[in-house]
Amino acid sequence: MTVALHAAVIVALAARQQAVLPPVPMPVAVSIEFAQPPAPPVEQPAEPPAPAEAPPPVIDEVAPPPPPKPAPKPKPVVREKPPVQSKPAPSAPRPAENSLSTLPAAKPAPAPAPLVPPSANAAYLRNPAPDYPAAALKRGWQGTVLLQVQVRADGTPQSIRLQKSSGYGVLDEAAKAAVQRWTFVPAQRGGKPEAGWVTVPINFNLTS
Repeated sequence: MTVALHAAVIVALAARQQAVLPPVPMPVAVSIEFAQPPAPPVEQPAEPPAPAEAPPPVIDEVAPPPPPKPAPKPKPVVREKPPVQSKPAPSAPRPAENSLSTLPAAKPAPAPAPLVPPSANAAYLRNPAPDYPAAALKRGWQGTVLLQVQVRADGTPQSIRLQKSSGYGVLDEAAKAAVQRWTFVPAQRGGKPEAGWVTVPINFNLTS
């Protein structure tokens, strides 16, 4: 009986709960789909314009036809030449052993002719003696003057140098003045006259 009572209570509670509880709404499933952006339209490449047809060439019936082009000449075939082998140089002929002995000996060059110096001692020249200066006579001055004279090929003096003085200027100048008027036998070489030098002594002596 107790069990029956408990069962009756449970049934009553269950019926009460069913009467009290409001109806439960049924769940609704919701799905979200992400839409992709539309793809950009693909541009079709523009077709190139059709080339204009070239007008047909105008044929000049009066003009002469162009001359025919000459046919290209065939290129000559170049043949490679074989390398030229250099011939060995011919050996020089050996001189005969007795060739030198048969040649005549060369003559030695002639010795140059000696030079004969000029001279003023020839009697035919008649060269005058120098004047004795009056100042030297009064003072008794004496001496010997040595002069170097350059004689031309014609025998006339070209230049006069004082080689040694007498010690007195008046005597030296008197000697130069006298020799300047002299005539000489020119220097000779091989019989031909040429210029040369000669030493001329001039003595000033009161006793002579």
